[in-house]
Amino acid sequence: MIYNKRIGFFGGTFDPVHYGHLIIAEQVRELEGLDRIVFIPSGLPPHKKASEVSKAKDRYRMLEIATEYNPSFDVNPVEIQRAGKTYTIDTVIALMEKYNMKPCLLIGADVVFDLETWKDFKRVFELCDIVAVSRGGYDTNKLKEHIKYLLERYGASLNHVAVPLIDISSTGIKKRICNGQSARYMLPDKVLCHIEKNGLYKKATC
Repeated sequence: MIYNKRIGFFGGTFDPVHYGHLIIAEQVRELEGLDRIVFIPSGLPPHKKASEVSKAKDRYRMLEIATEYNPSFDVNPVEIQRAGKTYTIDTVIALMEKYNMKPCLLIGADVVFDLETWKDFKRVFELCDIVAVSRGGYDTNKLKEHIKYLLERYGASLNHVAVPLIDISSTGIKKRICNGQSARYMLPDKVLCHIEKNGLYKKATC
């Protein structure tokens, strides 16, 4: 099947997913004219140890819960179903096979400066469009200069989108839960219920 619609793929550990992620996804979908956003929880990122990331089944389930009421959101388990380290190039190829389209990847603006360290990054540039998302208060001058460099040197299809600052982080949520503080209104209530029911982040580093 050939997909004529534009689909954005939003990857990350989502440990846990929170309103910041959801707001960014919705705003980028609208600003970029995307028909759908597919969240992709990472398997085992190359830069993290297995002990630093919650179980894939919990992160995937929290995403399912968080996105269930938005018909423009979906979740794909392609990375958590893959054994070993997770590399973007493998995900891009898998997405192309499944959706028969050129993937549009959503990344944080800070990641732009690390793109040349990715495995087969030139191939990633060739196969997909990339949308770099920065939040309010971010100094975009250096970012724009680096994007220009990547465009000129590699012909990367790389666009920058600015969204309002949402001062919520997964790390902050985990610390609050670890310290016995409330994380309510930082993430959907049903996601928080899943966290409490399964005792997640109780042993996180405070």
